[in-house]
Amino acid sequence: MDYQRVYNNSHRDRGRSFEELSKEEIYEMLYHDSITGYYNWTHMWHELDPKKTKDYTYEFVHFDIKDFRTINDVYGHGVANDVLKMV
Repeated sequence: MDYQRVYNNSHRDRGRSFEELSKEEIYEMLYHDSITGYYNWTHMWHELDPKKTKDYTYEFVHFDIKDFRTINDVYGHGVANDVLKMV
């Protein structure tokens, strides 16, 4: 994975260059959701690499927050982020 490209595309306004980050900071940004702190899809796909998981079976749960876009549009990103943290 081109970590520098991912960082540059998603963190343009953070004020620090990719080269200034520690490996731990890069890992945190790549594999955790910045709002909730939970693992994200990138982490899941990395962990489900067939070379690692050929002897395992996985099941996933997907949550859909009804009318979440309405919450975001009506109350703004700050409130929507708080709702995500509560869920």
